[in-house]
This record gives sequence, C-alpha cells and structure tokens, in this order.
Amino acid sequence: MKYKDYYGILGIEKNAGLPEIKKAYRKLAHKYHPDVSKEPNAEEKFKEVAEAYETLKDPEKRAAYDQLGSYQPGQDFRPPPDWQQHYGDTHFSSLAEKHRKLEEAIAEENARPQPDELKLHALKREKLRLKDEMARAKNQGGH
Repeated sequence: MKYKDYYGILGIEKNAGLPEIKKAYRKLAHKYHPDVSKEPNAEEKFKEVAEAYETLKDPEKRAAYDQLGSYQPGQDFRPPPDWQQHYGDTHFSSLAEKHRKLEEAIAEENARPQPDELKLHALKREKLRLKDEMARAKNQGGH
C-alpha cells in the first residue's frame, strides 16, 4: 500500500482544527473541481483532496490515520493487520454517502415550483459519475 500524506494534500499542519481542515478542503475542492478547473489531472487531484478530507474531518478516522505514523508520500508501508477490516471500505462508504446526498439535492430541486434545469443536469451528471466510481471501488474490493 502506498502512503498518502493527507495533511500535505490539504496543505495544513497536523495540529489543524476542523475549521482549518474544512477551509482548506473547500478551497482545494473548488480549485480542482472537474467542472471548474482547466488543470491537467484536476479530477485526480479533486478525488485526492476529497479522500484526505473524508479521513481528517472524522475524529475516529483521523486518530487511526495518525497512528499509522509518518512516511514519505508514495512510500510503501504495511498498515496494521486489522486496518482493512475497520477502514478498508471508507472510500466506498463516502461515495455512497455523496450519492445519497445528490439524490436528495435532485429531489429538492425537482420539488421547487420552477426547477433550475442547468443545476439538475449538473447534479444528475455528478450522480452518474459517482455511480460509476462506486462500481469501480466495489470491483476493486473497496466494499
């Protein structure tokens, strides 16, 4: 398994609080959002930023991540034997949660007297993208 420095990805210190983590995430998520960014690898960076945020915003996941120790980004390391059992499906779970929230947003928009068609189109496109990503994660053993 390759180590990912989630603090480095978000550009924050290890002692950063939740407000600082959230601020860094929002800034980078906007910068690398595939619908906004023209940078090469923007989608890959966007996913990396989201993965870092999903781990660091949750106190339990953050504590477990911090217990892994410190490695160089990309360095091979071996997590504790029970790591997969406890945290192996976090990527799939976070995708499923995002998918559920998108479904709610679509339903809310459709319930408006005059739904914004552009917003609906963007939400539905993102929902399809997430569904594809969930299928890939499931096939790779992420769930």
